[in-house]
Amino acid sequence: MFYRIKIKLRGITKPPVWRIMDLDGKTTLEGLSDNIRYSFGWSPFHMSRLELPQGYVDIGGFEHDENLDVPISEVLCEGMKFRYIYDFGDWWVHDCTVLDVLQTKRERPPKKWESGAAPPEDCGGAARYMWMKKVMEDPDDPDYDEVNEWFGVEEGETFDPDDTFSKW
Repeated sequence: MFYRIKIKLRGITKPPVWRIMDLDGKTTLEGLSDNIRYSFGWSPFHMSRLELPQGYVDIGGFEHDENLDVPISEVLCEGMKFRYIYDFGDWWVHDCTVLDVLQTKRERPPKKWESGAAPPEDCGGAARYMWMKKVMEDPDDPDYDEVNEWFGVEEGETFDPDDTFSKW
């Protein structure tokens, strides 16, 4: 079985940032965390947490939590909502919903798999990222050059918040 999961990054709008993925039921909770993290371009260097109705599991600490080895088929069900938190400093909250449990991976493919560029690492969380996006829309903003430099935007380039494959 495959689990179709929608993951939406909380606090980011215009456009919203979300991903849809199909994961094999044999995928472990650690694998679920890895897939979510990779789909947003996050590195494995920050701690994260899965907050499930059954409890939470921390990922990336000094001790390996045996619950990380549990397959998602033993934990998730259609319609279930849970949260994934990445980077306890920036506190990126991902609202997750199990949209469907599929017999095969290709059954009823979604029309769209993703939306919006994920924020770069260590930019300060959702509120600061939204502020940075606003600054980047206005070349007359006094912080424009500094924010573009921070993002690594070269002269003549522009930031596209719809680009899910942005360079950061």
